[in-house]
Amino acid sequence: MENVFRRTEDTGREYINKIIDFWLWFVPLSLITEYLLKLGYITYYDAGYKGLYYSTNDIAFLLTVLFIYSVSKVLHDSSKKNIIQSLITLIAIVILGTKSCLIFAVVTFVTGILYNSGTYKKLLRNLIIIAMGILAVVLIARYSTQFNNAMIRYSNMWSYSTYGGKVSTFLNFATSGRTPRINSFFTKLTNNFSVTKLLFGWITPDNAHVIEMDWHDLLCQYGVIGLAVLVITYLRIFVQYRFSKYPGVYALIVGMIYTTLSGHIISGALAGTALAVVIIDSQNRNIGYSYKALTRKDKRAIRGSSVQRA
Repeated sequence: MENVFRRTEDTGREYINKIIDFWLWFVPLSLITEYLLKLGYITYYDAGYKGLYYSTNDIAFLLTVLFIYSVSKVLHDSSKKNIIQSLITLIAIVILGTKSCLIFAVVTFVTGILYNSGTYKKLLRNLIIIAMGILAVVLIARYSTQFNNAMIRYSNMWSYSTYGGKVSTFLNFATSGRTPRINSFFTKLTNNFSVTKLLFGWITPDNAHVIEMDWHDLLCQYGVIGLAVLVITYLRIFVQYRFSKYPGVYALIVGMIYTTLSGHIISGALAGTALAVVIIDSQNRNIGYSYKALTRKDKRAIRGSSVQRA
């Protein structure tokens, strides 16, 4: 049984670490290179740049995940390689310029530093690092046109979102104006209602008929039954791996926030792959494997080893 756990945990983590390490070099450097060579496309309102990556949400989620892991690597081992990976990922996030990336970068930096504070002396040192990080952001904001454009864009977006009360304003801003469009999708159902549509969906699942909020889109496309299957699946994943060591469970929570407030995370190829890697890594980092979390092959190996010992 010990061999099964070792094979499942150590080898799996090794494969995932290789994938993440490759992404930490390739993804930010490819975006930075495309930005310098002026290849590809801008994001929203000239505020950001996504290069040759097709979906802004896809690359935003992937960069957020990569920054989470790069910060974790620096906290564990502050080698030149890990620091460089973290810096180029942060530069790529600033180039992309989406508010989700920028907000989660700040939150990840602060929570990662505080999580690693074991003693008061270490906490004081880490608070100084946070202060230096804030100073670096201020300097970037002062001298970076890209960063300033993004801040102006989101300031204007907040101004346009201020209607219908504080909650509506926040949701409208957080979802980039998606929430006001939700009503039209349910109007299509009520105008031509049937139980079959409610259970199995009432909108053709293609890019022309989505609002880019994953759970909402899944409900409209696959109905109550399809949504329930996925919700139960992801709830089981979260409950199983809620004790995963940092950054496993944190990255998983960030992934669930992305699926709620934006789109292409569950169904998108690039973001969906990133989410799958996060889930597998959370499994590998889970404190204490449960028998139920193992594959059928591993369960048979455990039963076989028990019979042999008997």
